[in-house]
Amino acid sequence: MFAKGVGIIGIGQAKTKCETLKPNDPDRIGKFYESNAPEWRVPVEWVDWRSDEEAYHCKSPNFTFLNVKSDQYSDMREGIRKHYLGGT
Repeated sequence: MFAKGVGIIGIGQAKTKCETLKPNDPDRIGKFYESNAPEWRVPVEWVDWRSDEEAYHCKSPNFTFLNVKSDQYSDMREGIRKHYLGGT
C-alpha cells in the first residue's frame, strides 16, 4: 500500500483479482464523489501496516497498481522486505 508523498505504509497479499465497480454501484468507497470513472479495488490480506512515520520511504510512479516483478524494482523489493520483515 503506497501513500502518496509518504511511501509504503502496508504490505499484504491480494486475495482476488482487481474488482471494478461502476459509478452507480452502491458498494463503492467513493460513492459520494461525483465521478463517472470506475472504482478499482483489490481485496488484500494485510501482513503489516505502519503509520506515516514508520513508512518505507520511497518514490513511486503515479500508478493505481504497480507490478514490481521486473529487475528494475529489485532494490525497492529488497528494501521493503528488510523494512517490514526484518531482513528475513
